[in-house]
Amino acid sequence: MLRNRAGHGMRAACALLFFVVAQVPHLAPAGGDPFPPISGWKLTGQPVAYSPDNLWDFIDGAAESYLAYSFVDLQVGEYVNPEGVAVRAELYRHADPENAFGIYTTERAPDYSFLKVGAQGYEEEGILNFVTGRYYVKLSTRQKGPGAATTLRTIAGNVDAHLAEGRDLPTGLKRLPGEGRQPNTEGFVAQNFLGYTFLHHAYTARYEKGLQVFVMEYPTADSAAAALRKLLGAAPGTKTGPDRYKISDPNNGPLAISRNGKFLYGTVGAPDAATVSRYLDLLDTTTLLH
Repeated sequence: MLRNRAGHGMRAACALLFFVVAQVPHLAPAGGDPFPPISGWKLTGQPVAYSPDNLWDFIDGAAESYLAYSFVDLQVGEYVNPEGVAVRAELYRHADPENAFGIYTTERAPDYSFLKVGAQGYEEEGILNFVTGRYYVKLSTRQKGPGAATTLRTIAGNVDAHLAEGRDLPTGLKRLPGEGRQPNTEGFVAQNFLGYTFLHHAYTARYEKGLQVFVMEYPTADSAAAALRKLLGAAPGTKTGPDRYKISDPNNGPLAISRNGKFLYGTVGAPDAATVSRYLDLLDTTTLLH
């Protein structure tokens, strides 16, 4: 899992909590400027922009991961108040909400302290990160104590309202069964799911006993069938039902996969055949409903 670049990776010691960011007036972005005016704060200097060509200059070790999620650009600005408290704001824009959510989930863990800002956000000491539409927003401050959290929530609420990107998680997550799903384990893998180039755009989540469930939607039923044939060519499996297969994947462990029209879905690491069958049956239903 990627760590934040803000100089501290310390997780909040408190139990999982949900905070509500104070309501702020809706501010439509003016002239494409992603940074809103905030009462009591001012931007220092001109924000710095990064493109896919020079993102390495800002996050050298992590740039490749961001580029894999259809990164478009990054705007970095700093807010300062009269007391000299500074907040750095990093606004990563991606091609669509799915990819913004995907990169966000690579830096999020289920036991973080979550809060209601954007589609989803979390905070640690001196850090508040959230995803909203096409944007992954990362805020950080060197301010210490309880005031730091209040400061970051204020900036986050204003930025979220200004971007006006919406507060819904990607609709593809609805295809994952709700039964047994572990909170805040959902993810989106844009490329090379399970290490295979032909498996991509996978929605995933964790379930009971370490089980991972995934769903991929292809443009057509034929392209989904072609991806399944490639997988069976790379890791031969045993047919267990109509377009259902059990595969002993040397790199990922027990793998079950099924095709239903343009969808491929299945389980990784299921403890037994009964669990596999139950979740494949649930997936048969959820993929067709959404």
